[in-house]
Amino acid sequence: MLLLPRLPARCPGILSQLAATAFPVCSSGSTSSTSACCLSNLQQHSLLASSSEATSSATPTQTFKQRRLIGWTPEQVYNVVSDVDNYNKFVPWCIGSRVLRRNKDGTHLDAELEVGFQLLREKYISKVTLIPQRAVTSTVQNSALFHRLDSTWGMDPGMVPKSCWISFQVEFAFQRATYNHVVSLFFSEVTRRMMSAFEGRCEELYGPSTLVRNIRPPTRARDRGYHTGSSEEGHRRTFNS
Repeated sequence: MLLLPRLPARCPGILSQLAATAFPVCSSGSTSSTSACCLSNLQQHSLLASSSEATSSATPTQTFKQRRLIGWTPEQVYNVVSDVDNYNKFVPWCIGSRVLRRNKDGTHLDAELEVGFQLLREKYISKVTLIPQRAVTSTVQNSALFHRLDSTWGMDPGMVPKSCWISFQVEFAFQRATYNHVVSLFFSEVTRRMMSAFEGRCEELYGPSTLVRNIRPPTRARDRGYHTGSSEEGHRRTFNS
């Protein structure tokens, strides 16, 4: 399971939309004192910003990335990530997932995702682009919470048979700057651990990893999960595979 810091009751509503859209899978853990303080402050705000509460201009875009070598083929990993209809079976807080429409060649689809935590429920549409056995990208449309939320999964053949380099990148900006700050405190940890949940799904569907032991990626900064920070222009930083 992917681990998250333990959150106040209201905060998972923010993360649930990130979880179902950017595909992290979460459970409870612990926070630093700094995170707890900021999360407590966030609890005083309404979860979903109304148009009158939303910021007049976009908050800065933040980017998180992760890359690792896993013991399943690119095709198998792609099948798991692109299986939007079944997200509700293995993505916590995702209580509903269905594909609304696909184009003729199956490379683009609109998906409706429903997320829920306690009394909170929300539905939204995600635009998904599929490159078979190579990549899955998604963009949230018309969100009251996010000014921007884009995610990209990449799959490349590994260095040994039946293995795969899997990369994940998420770029997001909330309508409210307060949420941007709070999520930045722990979302890097989420992205580092989230792929473990998808490995679990791969194992469930395709059997144990073909890697006898963990093979760590090179220790260069670009091959470690990290937070690139934000920019006033919200510029995009691409993942170097």
